[in-house]
Amino acid sequence: MAEVSVRISGRDYLIVCDDGQEARVAALARRIDEEATALAAGGGQITEARLLLMSALMLADKLDEAEQALESAPPPEMAFSAMDETEARAAIDAAAARLEALSAGGASEDA
Repeated sequence: MAEVSVRISGRDYLIVCDDGQEARVAALARRIDEEATALAAGGGQITEARLLLMSALMLADKLDEAEQALESAPPPEMAFSAMDETEARAAIDAAAARLEALSAGGASEDA
């Protein structure tokens, strides 16, 4: 098991995680710290426990919204079914032309 030190709302925590997961745990802790910092900036006195709870609730709310958006999105295979054959051929032709231009050295710096 690995250990990673993270800082949330000005306080250091030592977290145990699986080997190789240190960077992910640190990145997740930074997201929690961002939420905690935003909540603390709202003013007023808030205990550390309440700050962490509110941060977790805010992140859970964002996760829930993302999951609901995924559930209501059309399946990937249906996203392309709306394109008719003419549009598909035009898109393929445009991509092929772009690839030919790139392979011929016609790519510009801002492409």
